[in-house]
Amino acid sequence: KGVSERILLEQIPSNGDNLNKIIDAMKRSVRIEVGYKKYGSSECASTMTLEPYFVKLFSKRWYVLVKFPEPTGKLFTLALDRIVLLEVLEDKYVYDKDFEPAGWFRNCYGIVRDDDVQVEKIVIRAFGKEANYLRDLPLHHSQKEITREGEFSDFELILSPTADFWTPLMARGATIKILQPQWLADEIKRLHLEAARLYE
Repeated sequence: KGVSERILLEQIPSNGDNLNKIIDAMKRSVRIEVGYKKYGSSECASTMTLEPYFVKLFSKRWYVLVKFPEPTGKLFTLALDRIVLLEVLEDKYVYDKDFEPAGWFRNCYGIVRDDDVQVEKIVIRAFGKEANYLRDLPLHHSQKEITREGEFSDFELILSPTADFWTPLMARGATIKILQPQWLADEIKRLHLEAARLYE
């Protein structure tokens, strides 16, 4: 067998043709026309003329950060697998040279950026082998280990704890505990109790 058959990658459900079109539009600084359906809907919700700024792969999905043409100028994120129509136009746009793609989601866990959710310090206690997993694969670039004991380690992160950040915390079950902030600890506890009630 060839080497290519022995390299297995995760399946990405997004339309590769759309990704290629968006990259082409970014290279040429031309606008795109997008038909988009909301999550859970089977119908196209709207058609928009947009300026593509950058693409990002997160949690097996491709996303594109786009901008409405001026005077609106609003920036927002679209998932490529929910784009039902994409046409590359010939209308030129001027990309903001001061814009930093790497900085747009710097304080986010994934692709959710909510200015109403403040950036704050998160402290997570990891028990047993879970501490090793967090060392090997940090949850966020800001993560650092602040305490190391025999049976647990504490990790500090500085980010905006939007709801998408709760999922990896929930997935770790009883192997971690949120120490700070208290509101996040209470929310994760509530979600665990709700999940437990499903099995009663």
